[in-house]
Amino acid sequence: MLPTSDETAFLPDSTGLVLLAVTETALERPARTLRELFGDRVNIGQVSVRYRRGKLTEESHMGIRVACAREHSDLIKADLERRGASIIDAEINRQVSVVRATAPLTL
Repeated sequence: MLPTSDETAFLPDSTGLVLLAVTETALERPARTLRELFGDRVNIGQVSVRYRRGKLTEESHMGIRVACAREHSDLIKADLERRGASIIDAEINRQVSVVRATAPLTL
């Protein structure tokens, strides 16, 4: 019933269903599906940040998407990297550059 991906997980608990995702964007699709199926009977609470625990505790990260004038793309990427972000990709067209990165929430 709920869309599955490697970015989401669903855990039943005593209060209902917990939606887990690597990003807020990844939460949007299952939340939309639940609203479409159950309408006003669905109560989706506040988003909270959790650590992924295992052999290593993984630090929480946020996804970043910056749209800027193409001439500023290199400055944006350098600034993100200086702040500890990892550049995932960058697209440049005639007028605009879009830089995607991930960064620890402790920035």
